[in-house]
Amino acid sequence: MDSRLHIYYEEQVDFEKIRQSFIKRYVKIMEEMNLEGIVVTRIENVQSLTRWRAPFGRNHYVLKYGAMINRSGEVIFLTRPGDEVKVKAVMPWLKDVRIIPDMGHDVIGQKGSWEGVIEETCKDYNIIKRLGADLLTLKVLYSLNTNMPNLEIIDLDDTILKMRMIKTEDEIKVMRMSVEVAEKALEAGLAIADYGLRECDISAKIAEVAMKDDIEGLHLTPHVITGPHSSFKYRHHTDRRIRFGDIIRIDAGVIYAGYCGEYNRATIAGRPSPKQQKMAQVVYEGHTKAIEAIKPGVIAKDVDAIPRKIFEEKGYKKYAYRHPTGHGLGMSVHEMPSISRSSDTVLKPGMVINIEPGIIYFDDPAVGGVTFEDVVLVTDSGHEILTRTPYCSKLLGFDACPMGKY
Repeated sequence: MDSRLHIYYEEQVDFEKIRQSFIKRYVKIMEEMNLEGIVVTRIENVQSLTRWRAPFGRNHYVLKYGAMINRSGEVIFLTRPGDEVKVKAVMPWLKDVRIIPDMGHDVIGQKGSWEGVIEETCKDYNIIKRLGADLLTLKVLYSLNTNMPNLEIIDLDDTILKMRMIKTEDEIKVMRMSVEVAEKALEAGLAIADYGLRECDISAKIAEVAMKDDIEGLHLTPHVITGPHSSFKYRHHTDRRIRFGDIIRIDAGVIYAGYCGEYNRATIAGRPSPKQQKMAQVVYEGHTKAIEAIKPGVIAKDVDAIPRKIFEEKGYKKYAYRHPTGHGLGMSVHEMPSISRSSDTVLKPGMVINIEPGIIYFDDPAVGGVTFEDVVLVTDSGHEILTRTPYCSKLLGFDACPMGKY
């Protein structure tokens, strides 16, 4: 695999350009909705305004940081005690840094509480009538409503998520690198996946290889799901030893330079049974047909319908996946657009989407289940598949990669 990672990513990508692009989009939202300011606490949204990347991964820092922005595009960073030292030392673009306690560790009315800092910031920046927000706790909302009764708080969670659906050229450049790191890690797992090894041995190998590429963290613990365990869609790896004839499903997700790379592959220990191979071939057909349909102007639910129809026609309706066919990828591993039965989202250039249909024999653990997942960029003329890992020829009975059979 050709590597693009030999140059430090900070030298390849203009991250301040990405931030300024987001600031313009937030200001546009304020102008269109007549808002005086916005407060965000989703860590991905905080990153979009500040370039701050939480040091322990995404989930650990839900409601731990915040950022605010006013109509003039001035950004205020709300950070935990101690982190302001780093911010002042290496993030000079952040001029106003305010200390907040960990969400849940503060007390109503306590000086320096979340709601107190937000209230103080609103007053300092003359945000007194309409404030947009993504996620706030009921405690913060209650306090703001009590202490600033004239301040109307507008829910912007979906608005901001939709705004993040379209990636800029610089974001796409980062995501190509993020996907490549995920590929190197997952392929290292595939290379050793065979009977005799434990699920956790393969998971550890994936994590080791990913860490050596200087990732910020694993967005999810590498999922290594084998044999009867593969008759469930999701589960953590265990110390189960793989046996001959087991399907092995591997899903790896990393955070690199603030953006996620994540996809999966299925393989086989030894030889597949006819039932396993037929299942894999049908999944491959549904998966590739869904990807072929991706282009600007297509409605998300129409893409979702393609593999479902194929699976039903082939007699697999009972075992077809229950989740959406795909999801957006970006600063979060699951974001808009959703490629689901109910999604009326029109696909546009710049969207990055994971496609992952599957068939799961939930009532026959000896067969298991197969999913394939790839990362797809919507382009002006159609789409580009960013993942390049070949599919398992032993499982399918033929050679194939994301670019087609060969």
